[in-house]
Amino acid sequence: MSIRTDLAVELTDNPNILNGIKTSERNIFDLNVTRTEILTEKAEREISKPRGRYITIRSKSSFDVHSDLFYERAKIISDELKSLTGNARSVLVAGLGNREITPDSLGVITADHIFATRHIHTLAPDLITDDMPSVSVLTPSVMGKTGIETSQLIGAVVKELSPEVVIIIDSLACARLVNLAKTIQLSDTGITPGSGVLNKRAELSHSTLSTRVISIGVPTVVDMQTIAESLSGGKAKGESDLDHFFVTPKDIDRLIARAAKLISASVNMCLFPGLSLEEINSLVE
Repeated sequence: MSIRTDLAVELTDNPNILNGIKTSERNIFDLNVTRTEILTEKAEREISKPRGRYITIRSKSSFDVHSDLFYERAKIISDELKSLTGNARSVLVAGLGNREITPDSLGVITADHIFATRHIHTLAPDLITDDMPSVSVLTPSVMGKTGIETSQLIGAVVKELSPEVVIIIDSLACARLVNLAKTIQLSDTGITPGSGVLNKRAELSHSTLSTRVISIGVPTVVDMQTIAESLSGGKAKGESDLDHFFVTPKDIDRLIARAAKLISASVNMCLFPGLSLEEINSLVE
């Protein structure tokens, strides 16, 4: 059965490549955290994912911003993100996607709530503390609106600002309904926008931007062909009528808003450990 997915964790159960993949798993509060490291060229080739680290954080329910566990969830994601970003002093956060297409709007909406500080470093350096990095936020939209590849826009900004780390936030596709809008994937391998929905754009990674690239994504769609093959035991393979259909939850607008709130809180907590979540919210809301 063919699998179209952006989630590494959905592709790493192939027994032929177990020696090339290292995994660990833990449960904390109501989240399952799986760390996957692709180590070999064979494993990279078999699952079509670049070598590197993938952290998958899964919840049994959707990410409710009103939950008593909101802070704990954000802290877990923040800590995992910190393991990838390190103590970077200059960061560019790029929210990808199209605000007008709800399943594709995660990156843009999340970017709205990231605390940008680069201008403070430039215009009011006396307000900057030792633990406050220079953070820039970019929402490059999509090529259909700008006429410019997202990678070109981000690349131009990276060339101008020279950030130590670029954090890319985008919507993803998954193959299993259980992961839909309930999973966050972090990775240090970068991202190829649109690859999960047959609209592959230029890669955003260390090799293309010449700086470290961390991706954060939530699956918001499932490929209909993958669902049909799964339900039919592979008998629906090759059904051309299903090839370009994607399924998204009926309440995707609410789920996007919740995921964006959680991810933005996690990113802010990671980048600004000296500020409380309440202080950060007062600065960005």
